[in-house]
Amino acid sequence: MILPGKQAVAKAIRENRALGLSFTYTRGNKVVRENANGDIENLKNIPLQSSLKIKKGTIL
Repeated sequence: MILPGKQAVAKAIRENRALGLSFTYTRGNKVVRENANGDIENLKNIPLQSSLKIKKGTIL
């Protein structure tokens, strides 16, 4: 199930580079933009979130 997704992402990245477009993704807790020439630009830091503490029987 994961392999087709990885292949689609790799194809989209290749197409973006060929067209000279940038693409945005997350790396760790940062949002980064990678330009077609390979330059990486940090856009935003995402604060780490604590996990939800849901007890059994909690109504969402």
